[in-house]
Amino acid sequence: MALANIFDRRSMERIYLREIWAVESGSNSRGSQQILHGLLIESSPDNAGNFRIRRATQQTAEKEPQRYAIFICPYMGKAYDAFTPAPGLHGAIEEKHDALDSLDDEYADFIARVLETATHARLSHIPGHGEKLPLG
Repeated sequence: MALANIFDRRSMERIYLREIWAVESGSNSRGSQQILHGLLIESSPDNAGNFRIRRATQQTAEKEPQRYAIFICPYMGKAYDAFTPAPGLHGAIEEKHDALDSLDDEYADFIARVLETATHARLSHIPGHGEKLPLG
């Protein structure tokens, strides 16, 4: 578990490196994936803006418990969708945009989405060792 801060974008970038994002978003974008890779927000931000977050996996059919944690996973955007079949030509493809364009904006968008989600997260406290469990 790591601590990130909703007011410090670099705290998230240190926890979820761009290289990790590239691998996991590429893996998540394959249609046959049964396990998604991403991040699990484990607490609402405190008064200083700190929240608990960690890398996690989740089955594609699994529904996360929104009450205690929020799972967020990245997907490839323009890098994954660089080519399209050419109309009328069997087996031919055409490039929609340069596949080697920088993905910095997609990584930045994902980090912004995580921070925005954490900012508005209202998660129930997960009882720790020695704490009483909730009734009901």
